[in-house]
Amino acid sequence: MRGVFGVHRALESFGVLETGAGRQAKRIMAYGLVVVAGIQIVTVPHQAADKAFWTVEGPPCATATPAQIRRIGRPLAQVVDFGEGRFSRIGGAVVCTDLTDNFGLVKGTECQFSGPRALAVGSEGGFAYYDVPDGRATVTVSRDRPPRCVLAAHFNGN
Repeated sequence: MRGVFGVHRALESFGVLETGAGRQAKRIMAYGLVVVAGIQIVTVPHQAADKAFWTVEGPPCATATPAQIRRIGRPLAQVVDFGEGRFSRIGGAVVCTDLTDNFGLVKGTECQFSGPRALAVGSEGGFAYYDVPDGRATVTVSRDRPPRCVLAAHFNGN
């Protein structure tokens, strides 16, 4: 029995076991839970706005061949490697985000373009060229699906 008490005293001396810490620990835990709940409640509107910004629907982009893209006469020189893909465009600006599942694991990448003119998009899921003569586009890529492009975006380059 002497050994057990010796360990107990050693732990007390390092602050691991504090006498009477039960009620205080419960209070600290309760305050911590209140803080976490408050943070969750405050961030819900921001999460909803973020989801709305990244939820884009529109008609599909026209696919193109490398020869058709070369005929435009300007190179796909603006390249962005982000998340799951590589995105090349002729012009405009881009904003990207990782798409996550309910556990926070990355399942893909989405980029919105303001006036790209043409796109070359690649990921483990596939590669595609798109002709975007007017306006904006949104492209989604992942490891297991071919790229998806729609002629719409919430991002306008600002």
